[in-house]
Amino acid sequence: MGKLEEEFRREIGAKLQAAPGTLSPDQYFRWAEELAGIAPQLQSLDHWSQIEAQVILPRVTQIVHALDENLDGSLGERWEGWRERYLPALQRLLDALRGQAARKSQALSRAVAAAIDPLLPEARRTESLSRKALWVLASTPGVSCVLLGMRRPTYVADAMEVLRWAPLDDVEPIYRAVSRLRPPRP
Repeated sequence: MGKLEEEFRREIGAKLQAAPGTLSPDQYFRWAEELAGIAPQLQSLDHWSQIEAQVILPRVTQIVHALDENLDGSLGERWEGWRERYLPALQRLLDALRGQAARKSQALSRAVAAAIDPLLPEARRTESLSRKALWVLASTPGVSCVLLGMRRPTYVADAMEVLRWAPLDDVEPIYRAVSRLRPPRP
């Protein structure tokens, strides 16, 4: 992908002029370089989804749209050919990073479940981690309301089931078990 981006800078970007105060064309497509070291920094799938949706995709979409609208002739044809090769390569990179982030999320979920399951009644150990977490929060003394994201109706319906469960008697050991999973803050 880095070779494709270098090809853009050399054969297309070098022929473009940006308006003063805007991103230079040699900076339009540098995702191979910018994302090279991000994998170790990814914390979770949600973290990656935010980066992708709020940083990468808006910038790529804006630049692709602007070039689609403004390049014509032989430079426009060169751009179209390059774009047709580049966007699938970028998507493969984004998918690979999404996969790495998903594996980190899954590993963290397994670690949390392993830490808290022995502290839960046996009948609830097979429940989803999201239900277990909501149950612990709703059982915490002094907590009168637990807010959750309402991404999909099925997610909300699944979470609502927790309201039917009797509160846990003691949540402190669960909080201690989960706190041991986090590295100490500096």
